[in-house]
Amino acid sequence: EMIEFTRRLRRIIHRAMVEGKGTRDISGPKGLTTENFVSYIAGIIKKTSPEMKKLVAAERSVRTKPVREKSVSAIIDEEAMKEFFDSIDTDRNGVIDYEEFCSGMIRIGVYPKKFFADPGSKGGR
Repeated sequence: EMIEFTRRLRRIIHRAMVEGKGTRDISGPKGLTTENFVSYIAGIIKKTSPEMKKLVAAERSVRTKPVREKSVSAIIDEEAMKEFFDSIDTDRNGVIDYEEFCSGMIRIGVYPKKFFADPGSKGGR
């Protein structure tokens, strides 16, 4: 797979150069900056790769899902959830940062535990 991808990438880059979409060091002042060249090549790969098409489609489906589905609001106590959120949001800014999230999850006992953790150390092995 890697060899085929490399061959395909080589063809895409060659085609970009022939079409005047190469980098400035090769195509002259009308060429693309390195960043724009990489973005251009990435765009072609995304458009033409079956694997990338699947990944992009999956990414879009995740982004377009509603934040909260109706079934969730039917099973949670909204007032209790707000109180829980407020108890985790210790600086009261309306946002739960990573440290607040971790502290809240530890408080309720929902967190991945280190397999070899030494209770006497600071999280080391």
